[in-house]
Amino acid sequence: MKWPNDLVTDDGAKVAGLLLETSLAEDRLVQAIIGVGINVNWRRAEMPAEIAHRATSLHELAGAEVDRTALLSRLLDELQAELLGLERGESPLARLRAASWLDGRPVRVTAEQNDVEGVVAGIGEDGALMIETKRGRRAVSYGEVVAVALPA
Repeated sequence: MKWPNDLVTDDGAKVAGLLLETSLAEDRLVQAIIGVGINVNWRRAEMPAEIAHRATSLHELAGAEVDRTALLSRLLDELQAELLGLERGESPLARLRAASWLDGRPVRVTAEQNDVEGVVAGIGEDGALMIETKRGRRAVSYGEVVAVALPA
């Protein structure tokens, strides 16, 4: 199962992305591969024109350079805490649901070769993104959120 989760500002600008690929055996997590990308000190003026309107960085949000070493250290500490929780059998679903920025927002998700459009209706028990479409509720466990409608 793969699921990307993006960190997006209130105006829709992407700060970071997360790709999580997991393997399950008998409903038990046996492997996870995590990819993290964070726009740290990349100024919008330096970004390619095709993404500058929909991307930002921690530098842009903070108004100052961000210490990348300190950020990485904090990220690794938080990841270690999550891993220890998983090893104790704790589910990350409650934290994922609490952090979900997409709930209630209209989205378009590219899942393999198909687009799924609808309103995000939460995170399922298996970690899939639940989307209310014109044809009913659909669980998307693999894909990329390519568009989010922002509130007016």
